[in-house]
Amino acid sequence: MLASIFSFRGRINRLQYFGGVVGLFVSFVVAGVLAFLCLGDLSELRQAPAKVLPVLLIALIVLPVWVWISFSLQARRIRDIGLNPLFVIPAYIVFQAILQAMGTSMATGPAGSLASVASMMVDLAYSLALLFWPGRQQDAQPLRSWADNVKLPSPPATPAPLSAPITARVAANPAAAQPAAAVPFGRRGL
Repeated sequence: MLASIFSFRGRINRLQYFGGVVGLFVSFVVAGVLAFLCLGDLSELRQAPAKVLPVLLIALIVLPVWVWISFSLQARRIRDIGLNPLFVIPAYIVFQAILQAMGTSMATGPAGSLASVASMMVDLAYSLALLFWPGRQQDAQPLRSWADNVKLPSPPATPAPLSAPITARVAANPAAAQPAAAVPFGRRGL
């Protein structure tokens, strides 16, 4: 089960992706509520700032796990759509970084707010595409990989049907006429 959550292999459909995103959101909300309950009153934190340390350590451990699971869900969903996640996810990250850099460098003018709105629109379009874009059919052409170039041995010739005379069956498959080697009883299936 953990392999299905943390793995980048395989494909997931829209419903599985939606379930994974909802699961991540619920775990994020639960962690936020637990952190709020552990911290208690914020006025007490000014007198004892050491109370923040356990919550901060837990957040530093859990945040990379959330990011890993999120990228795992995205990669498998992008693969189901028919695209290569090794190109789509880095392109999305670079595009968002450029928009954020533009927004922070021009934060005082209208261009900064335009970059911020553009960043939100790109994020919304990416999320909606992952949620609603239909996946490839199972019988569609799979993605090419290095294993496509490997030649597999051809299957053995099929024997003649049992309704044919015995001489025709022996002529079609001479190895069948040879007596089987003596095999101990328990080793026949191997």
